[in-house]
Amino acid sequence: MEILRFENVKFIKEYDDFSIDKNEVVFVVGKSGSGKSTLLKLINNTLQLKSGRIFYKDTNILNINPVDLRRNIIMTSQENFLFDMTIRENFHEFYKLRDLEELTDDEITKFLKITNFDVDLNLNVEKLSGGEKQRVFLAIALSLDPEVLLLDEPTSALDNKTAFGMMKNIVDYCKHNDITLVVVSHARQLVDEFADKIIDLGE
Repeated sequence: MEILRFENVKFIKEYDDFSIDKNEVVFVVGKSGSGKSTLLKLINNTLQLKSGRIFYKDTNILNINPVDLRRNIIMTSQENFLFDMTIRENFHEFYKLRDLEELTDDEITKFLKITNFDVDLNLNVEKLSGGEKQRVFLAIALSLDPEVLLLDEPTSALDNKTAFGMMKNIVDYCKHNDITLVVVSHARQLVDEFADKIIDLGE
């Protein structure tokens, strides 16, 4: 079943038409500056489309409340917003924003383990590296059970072994929970191993 569709999209560059099915793992590849990160931002309307149409479950995304859209289509990047609080408190704050019941420590730890991050929940996120903050936000995003998860270079700060293990965990979790995964990555081994579909933006 189709969940996303691009039609005649142009934002600085022209994108070929494509569609993504529910529960697919899609990797977006291409040279630096080819519009990979822009594509993700267009999908969840962080950048507003000027030409063409993007459909989410057969509805033009411009006709969907942006807050509602971003609750169903969550994007993580190399620069994610986290509160100046502990890791535990960050999970709780994001859940409060959605009027959801807070996770237990065991549940928080489970999602952090998916991102291969074994850490004290009492640690303030400002003491974490950029890559560690990225993994905390990714764990929060996974826990919020989106329909579509957009990942912009999720393994860029990791060594090959850790990157492979983390991506395997994420793909397994998303497949098991019917989450559609769209990943921008330069890591060819991850693309070759995990992609159901590849969108190549070329130069």
